[in-house]
Amino acid sequence: MYVYTHPHTHAHTIMVKSYNPGYPPLAFFLNKTGRPVFLSTEYPLYQKAHGIKPNYKDLSKICNMARNYKDMQDSWDSILSTVEYYGNNEDGFAEAAGPGFFNDPDMPDYKLIAKSCNIWRNFADVQDSWDSVLGIINFYAEDKTRFREVAAPGQFNDPDMLIIGNFGLSRDQEKVQMAMWSIMASPLIMSTDLSKIRPYSKALLLNKGAIAINQDPMGIQGRRLMKVGNIQIWTRPVLPEGSFAFAFLNTGTGGTPQKVSIAVKDLGFTKPSGYNITEVFSGQFLAKRRPNDTFTAEINPTGIFFGKATLL
Repeated sequence: MYVYTHPHTHAHTIMVKSYNPGYPPLAFFLNKTGRPVFLSTEYPLYQKAHGIKPNYKDLSKICNMARNYKDMQDSWDSILSTVEYYGNNEDGFAEAAGPGFFNDPDMPDYKLIAKSCNIWRNFADVQDSWDSVLGIINFYAEDKTRFREVAAPGQFNDPDMLIIGNFGLSRDQEKVQMAMWSIMASPLIMSTDLSKIRPYSKALLLNKGAIAINQDPMGIQGRRLMKVGNIQIWTRPVLPEGSFAFAFLNTGTGGTPQKVSIAVKDLGFTKPSGYNITEVFSGQFLAKRRPNDTFTAEINPTGIFFGKATLL
């Protein structure tokens, strides 16, 4: 394969409509030989330097790859800043990527990765803090590179280790991580000193209800169904067939709990026979609900309600 880099002379002054409409003469010549040609451009990099927002959708019509960040250096700081830039997706370039057009560096091919790996990391290292845990949850909620759909038995996304039992999370926040890692079908790998772990943290890590959701044989990764203010609502299909695990996550830091009331059908639970609702951590039966019924839960600040709706 030949890679031709589009010259970027005066790139900051050239708009997309002024670009060469096709391959340059060299690329045309190479095409005639039957060799594949890959056209790369650095227009986004130079436009950004001069305050022009790149139009990636237009670029994708005439190029195969677009440079959009500063040169990579031989240092961890350079790698980290590039990862953070791609994670923030501030110019909306992720949406333009697809067959035949890639941002440089390319986004991961999760389907290809899944052919060789059982689990793979795809975000920043978890730190012993609430901000870190919430940042990971939000990254998985946005799912901009569509990695959720690749999760299946034997192949899972890894949001990094559980920090339950350390120092940075409150009791409620520890429950959030355990519940969300279970909803997200994440590997439950502990990072804590087991010789010093608090009894309630140990009990949480050993909770059979949460582990059963996490290890559900269907291996489907949960998703964020909706976000209303500080409340995120997540669901995950589980066995028995037609049943769901679900979570109401309160990211607010105010001083009082928040009550959430929602029609069962709005959670995607639509079978007329109804559902038995239980609280996962305690295993307590709460209610029987049909699609038109309302379910209500109260969630502490930076806390979670973790439920299971079992189809009747």
